[in-house]
This record gives sequence, structure tokens and C-alpha cells, in this order.
Amino acid sequence: ENAQLCIVAFLPHILDCQSKCRNDFIQILKDEADKFKTQKWTWLWSEGVAQPKLESALGVGGFGHPAMAAMNTRKMKYALLKGSFSATGIHEFLRELSYGR
Repeated sequence: ENAQLCIVAFLPHILDCQSKCRNDFIQILKDEADKFKTQKWTWLWSEGVAQPKLESALGVGGFGHPAMAAMNTRKMKYALLKGSFSATGIHEFLRELSYGR
């Protein structure tokens, strides 16, 4: 409610990616959350296809997982990560969001 943005990551199913792969993705998210901790953002992740209504509403999932979206509930807008789901790709996406682009 007080968060400016909600960052949502959809990670591959554990059987598709194995635990090390998923843990690596989660660590990237934790590292980025730490870098942007001064922002009023909330963070969450879900296993891909576990939340089909949310994925459909955000338009993710059709191009595979992992995927990421940032939602601004006050403005009723969202943005999708269209680059690489890597530390660099996510950081660039979040940096652009922090500048309001």
C-alpha cells in the first residue's frame, strides 16, 4: 500500500531449472533489492505458471520464464523487463524505473 512499486519476478519451475538455478535467480533479486533499498519498493517472486491470472494480467509467461514486471498500483501501470534476466539486465531495468522512465 505504501510502496511506490511492486517488483514481481516469475521464476522457472523447480523441475525445469533445479534448485541451484532458482537459488541463483533469487540471489540476483536479493542483491538488486539491496542496491535499491532506498526506493519504496516491495519485492516478490512466484514460480512461473503458478499464478496464471497475475501473469495474464501483466502479459508475461508467453515468452517463457524467468520474467519480471514492475507494478505501480497508484498509477495503475506496469512495465515488463524486456532485456536479459541477469544481474546486469535487471539492474538496468530497475535503474530506468528509479529515474521514472
